[in-house]
Amino acid sequence: MSRTTSYDFPITVICDDYLQLRLTFTHEETGTSYVYQAKDKGLMVTKWGDLSWEYDLEDALLVPANLDLEVNDYDFELHNLLFGEAYPSSVTNKDFQVELKINGSTEFLGNATEDSISYNETTRTLRFRAKPKTDILNETMVYDFEQDNPTSLNPFGYTDGSRVGVTKIIEDIYKLVDPSVSYSSGKLEVMQNWIFKGNKNDDETYWYDQMTFTQLRMGVGNLYFNNAFGIRNVADVLRQLAVEFGCFTGMIHSGKAFFKKLFYYDPNNLQTFDLVINHKINYKYSKIRYVEAQYTGGGFPNQVTPTTFKAGTYTELKKAYLKKNLANYFLYEEGLGRLTTAFVTVTNGGPEDGVYWVLYAKDPSLDNTFKTNVQLIADFWYNYRGNISRCRVDEFNVMGLGHDFLKDFNYKTSKFQPIKMRKQLSKGTTNIEALYLGEL
Repeated sequence: MSRTTSYDFPITVICDDYLQLRLTFTHEETGTSYVYQAKDKGLMVTKWGDLSWEYDLEDALLVPANLDLEVNDYDFELHNLLFGEAYPSSVTNKDFQVELKINGSTEFLGNATEDSISYNETTRTLRFRAKPKTDILNETMVYDFEQDNPTSLNPFGYTDGSRVGVTKIIEDIYKLVDPSVSYSSGKLEVMQNWIFKGNKNDDETYWYDQMTFTQLRMGVGNLYFNNAFGIRNVADVLRQLAVEFGCFTGMIHSGKAFFKKLFYYDPNNLQTFDLVINHKINYKYSKIRYVEAQYTGGGFPNQVTPTTFKAGTYTELKKAYLKKNLANYFLYEEGLGRLTTAFVTVTNGGPEDGVYWVLYAKDPSLDNTFKTNVQLIADFWYNYRGNISRCRVDEFNVMGLGHDFLKDFNYKTSKFQPIKMRKQLSKGTTNIEALYLGEL
């Protein structure tokens, strides 16, 4: 049992945006929980720092959000909670929860990192940095590597050989951070526009080519029961899935996760800026000359089908070469039959209803041609990284704090997808780095 003490700070108006902070301390003891007005306890925000999100194309996981703050503690209220004898370390958790609302919506939810907490007793100010508690994703192991032959730890109790909805695989992992995260609740946003094609389980002559990513049920064997793919923890599972579907993934804050396709512009999910203060054009990433995608996990009967696809001109220059190792496959070969780790159940109420083996996929943003997933991934990365114009990343400094990392935008006649955002709370401005996705 535990109880909490929360402090609600008054609304601060910065350049027409409304900021409100709540700090919540958890005490490992029974008793009554309290919510206080911060001003009644001598508390005031003296420095609104930066709130930032960042993704690098060389990885598949978002760097967890960071929020820096400084609070004046005139009556030593927070000092006593964190350092005072009345609340010893064994009772009050130091990684207190931090919630920031902007214009009434939760913009950040996370916890103070203990090694960032600094208190100046002379000026009575507390400084700290808060992040989502995503370390648990790296700490939750998938395999026991202390043994000579690593065995599966199966952290979610899956059955080897079973098929699990891809959104459930993703949400099961993010639920470790916050059990309320789910695709159905909207706390897990999934944005992936590939179209999948396959034939019926009981009729190989009946093909259907209108299946979507969120319908996929994936075999979990190569993720959780086969240690041949370099997966160690559940963060690696997320990274593997993101790589295989051309996506990146992470947590906007502790209560909101996403899985979003890279180089993807959604005209139905746009934001606008009242004022662009500054705009810079850069080629941030070097051109890739060669991409190799492959599945090497075996499992194909009498394998004759190539499971490696290459795009570009071969080179061993490290910065000009990309290699993507896949743990899932879907392809069809005459004489070999159907080979897949992905299935879809269609329930439209028509003759197409049934269970399908997923055998091909296409990217409408690429060339809109159905391919095996291994070939599609090779073509995807070479198309976007093998062309220097698509390595362009523009920088924007815009007015306001209500901008959304997950929404695309237009500027003049061009399309952009954010990959980095830093909200300068004290200035009321936002810095954005965004992939240039071509002209409207």
